[in-house]
Amino acid sequence: MADPAPSALVFPTAFPIKIMGKRTDGFAQAVVEVVRAHAPDFDPATLEMRTSREGNYLSVTATINATSRGQLDDLYRALTSHPLVRVVIWAGGGGGGLTASALKKRHTDTASGGASSLRS
Repeated sequence: MADPAPSALVFPTAFPIKIMGKRTDGFAQAVVEVVRAHAPDFDPATLEMRTSREGNYLSVTATINATSRGQLDDLYRALTSHPLVRVVIWAGGGGGGLTASALKKRHTDTASGGASSLRS
């Protein structure tokens, strides 16, 4: 796989990430645990939450102090592979917003020699 393109971001930077999933017990806590594993200085009290119009889904926005593109890529992969997460959107821009299942398919295609990559 080719080297990733240089980042347009200047690090460190405040970087909002929107994570969506079914509104179930433990969803927000699960997101916080994944985020803190990759951004230990993240303050869970700053997590913004919003339920869908019908009340079936929950969207949470975590703004982290991003220190590198690698950190963001690792966090994105961890979030999209979590079973409770349906969608991850780089609210900071530039990353797309693949559903977790679409990202898994793209990763599988890439691993098997397909033309897809993790980058959007």
